[in-house]
Amino acid sequence: QVIVAGDEHQMPPSNYFSKLIDGSIEDEDDIDEDFGEKIFEQGILSAESLLEFAEELKFEKKYLDFHYRSRHPFLIDFSNSAFYNNRLIPLPNSFDYKPIKYIQTNGTYSENSNEIEAERVISIIENNINKFPDGKYPTVGVATFNIHQRNLILSKINERRKFDKFRSFNEKILELEELGFFVKNLENIQGDERDVIILSTTYGVNKDGNFNQRFGSVNHQKGYKLLNVIITRAKYKIYVCTSI
Repeated sequence: QVIVAGDEHQMPPSNYFSKLIDGSIEDEDDIDEDFGEKIFEQGILSAESLLEFAEELKFEKKYLDFHYRSRHPFLIDFSNSAFYNNRLIPLPNSFDYKPIKYIQTNGTYSENSNEIEAERVISIIENNINKFPDGKYPTVGVATFNIHQRNLILSKINERRKFDKFRSFNEKILELEELGFFVKNLENIQGDERDVIILSTTYGVNKDGNFNQRFGSVNHQKGYKLLNVIITRAKYKIYVCTSI
């Protein structure tokens, strides 16, 4: 007997994204639009994954009925509607609260990153992440829509480590790191989950005041899978920092 487990609406195995991660491509915006298609078309009988290969062999499909990560139904609502035909049954929330915090930063997208959004992410970590009554912090992750924004946020966190005036912030970061704190871009966040996710959508108007609807990897073939992954990492709460 053979069981193949996976999710057709999340990222398939591919060296398409590894080129961004290993630095052989500087900017995901520069990738040729059909480059991804060529990569995804190569594989066993043109299948993009073992999961799809099993489907071609007419394996019987069995779906999970319940969604277990999100502790509030709102956190899975969009993906459930957009990608899963409302098939998933979320677990009921155990207490009443607002699981999604939308923050319009009106930042500028310049040199592949967004300075104001990065500062807002730092501010949320500093002012909005608090300890539970048991004295422990929630687990926290920061998710960005490209690797440049991820690097910018990490550089701001590391810069603060040099100054004694940020001692309380730095101590908080150390405690959060012990609990698995990360800053990741959307190409390498699959499989992660945290109590709180701070999302930086990164893109926005440029220095000239123009908004180019180019969203890096999300624009490419199968990009919706990246979107599905990055917006479903939070267990309890997500902060959405955006300039869109």
